[in-house]
Amino acid sequence: MKYIYKIVLLSFLIIGITSCDKNENFEILTPQGGITINSPIDGSTVVLNKTNPGNPGLTISWSSSNLEGTGVTYSVEVALLGTDFTIPFVIGTTEATSINFTVEELNTLALDILEIPGDTEAGIDIRVYAGDEVSQKISVLLTPFSIEYTELYLIGSLTDWEPAKGLPFTRLGFNEFEITVNLADGDAFKFIPQTDKGWDGAWKEDPNNPGTLIDEIGDPNISGYPAGKYKIYVNLNTFTFTVENAMLRNLFLVGDATEAGWNENNNNTPMFRSSENQDIYSITGKFRVGGFKFLEIKGQWPPLWGTNDGTTLTYRPTDADPDPGTLSIGAEGYYKVYVNLTEASFSITPYIETGKTIFATIGVIGDATNKADLNANGTHDGWESDMDMIQSTFDNHIWHINGITLEDGGMKFRADNDWNDNWGDNGGNISVSAGTYDIWFNDLTGEYLLIPIL
Repeated sequence: MKYIYKIVLLSFLIIGITSCDKNENFEILTPQGGITINSPIDGSTVVLNKTNPGNPGLTISWSSSNLEGTGVTYSVEVALLGTDFTIPFVIGTTEATSINFTVEELNTLALDILEIPGDTEAGIDIRVYAGDEVSQKISVLLTPFSIEYTELYLIGSLTDWEPAKGLPFTRLGFNEFEITVNLADGDAFKFIPQTDKGWDGAWKEDPNNPGTLIDEIGDPNISGYPAGKYKIYVNLNTFTFTVENAMLRNLFLVGDATEAGWNENNNNTPMFRSSENQDIYSITGKFRVGGFKFLEIKGQWPPLWGTNDGTTLTYRPTDADPDPGTLSIGAEGYYKVYVNLTEASFSITPYIETGKTIFATIGVIGDATNKADLNANGTHDGWESDMDMIQSTFDNHIWHINGITLEDGGMKFRADNDWNDNWGDNGGNISVSAGTYDIWFNDLTGEYLLIPIL
């Protein structure tokens, strides 16, 4: 895993890569008048303290009776305890006989180079070499501290690749973050710990370890997700992340201005979700004088949305959170209620309902309907007859049917068992995946909603 602290150790690592290739076949020799490490002593313990990152963390010193004063360059090499330097790292070179590391440099060595988890004790081996001379190996028990990140932002094609437009994550706990975003086809993104320092510390996915983050510069970015709503979780303790398809959120009306009243266990009417933006909802229908709010889960209160200022929406995720106020209707009638959860905004606009047909029945028809679900008269045959929906007793333009089993296929809504009045997707069939659904339809607007029952 890579960390954002860009200090001198990174240049040491570059030297170390070259040196490792050259010296990976070293045989550990017992010093014979050659190089002898004097400090630290074998078996020393070093516990790093994050409060003083600039303080001395470790000094490695040695003597060399054969080489001192000859202008030789010494290299200091480390490896994880017990690996016999099969994967060594050169962490410094010098013509002196000692080298110093600050707390921050040593901590980055442990976390970034050796990948020792923060707040975990691990052993490291140290040796010094110059030419063919190699010191004895000494071991140190090292405990690095975890680096705390208090902020995280998503940047990418959806923010024009501008760090200043980074989308903030919600901090869940120590170095744990989450964000839910709408991605379009082809969107790519990365994560940054701040928005005012450009690309410094940008994380992307390790191409060799899916789900793991590295902070190396360049492509590829994180991408390849089809258009949709996603919940992205990032753990900067383990430098891992997940991208999950976020289940579509629903909003249900509750309140004395609505058919259900304030009883969240009634048949609350859902808002109709936009097909273009999963955070935009609307409903055109009848309201009484009174107030209302939006439930996210039918029959459960909270989570819900309301308003404290009459302009913006306020979210109440749990019982422990303050209850927001209500949206208000001043006169009974038809209204269009619009909600944008991304912007936490809403509007209530009067709707003049004139000249609209009042249908006797609305039904669901198509090869997606299950032939085991029969009408009251026992008939049903795919595209030949409808599955009747239930008309709202409060608003005669709102229809629903609960718990209907659908098959893979197509469907439409049809009025009065006749093809003179029917609705689909832009006139075509509505494509359905097999499952059980609550179905809602508004014949004023042609809006429909299929809510999966899991």
